[in-house]
Amino acid sequence: MVSSVILGLNTKFEDVGTAHRISVIEDKILLMEFSSETCGYCVRFMKEVFPDETVQKLLRSAYIFVEILPNNKKTTFLEKEYTNYQLFGAFGIRGTPTFIFWKGDKGITKLPGFVPSETFVKVLMYILRYMEEGIKESFEEYMKKEDTFFGHPKIVTVSKEEGGFILKNDPNSIYVDKFPESLDVFKVYGRTTLILYMLINSLKVWMFSKCT
Repeated sequence: MVSSVILGLNTKFEDVGTAHRISVIEDKILLMEFSSETCGYCVRFMKEVFPDETVQKLLRSAYIFVEILPNNKKTTFLEKEYTNYQLFGAFGIRGTPTFIFWKGDKGITKLPGFVPSETFVKVLMYILRYMEEGIKESFEEYMKKEDTFFGHPKIVTVSKEEGGFILKNDPNSIYVDKFPESLDVFKVYGRTTLILYMLINSLKVWMFSKCT
């Protein structure tokens, strides 16, 4: 039987350990927003920037986004247990919102403070081009150009356990019994066999399988 996963519009995670593991499995950039419920600019970001159509497309295509609030919630990041309060200290967060870009076990860069949606889109695209193409020009020069970069097509191989982890922990995913007649760009398709392959192409994340 074929099972597939439908990706919804919710692109926000709340546990950095879960978000980090999903980012590693899907070979995406982890974007951590250190936020606060009493921070006016954090509220403004969630109301004005986060729902922006292009921001959402970029997050769905190339990023795993997690919001970290200052509380005692526990998580495991890079095999070490933290509370969210401790994560603020570990990353040297001095104000909110602060955005940390991370890939695998290494940091990429930090963006402190609020920026409008059009600037945030350029930040996301610039970092994506830097990670995938090694772009050399400064962000100031890049800001002057038009761009519609959502990432290059790629195939990543995942184990059955890893695929199951995504299905279990991603709130955007549900099972369906068979492939639809027409494919949707916000779906992950996969069989429950030994090895799963995920084809990530811009907004698409296709998951298919091969028995070994």
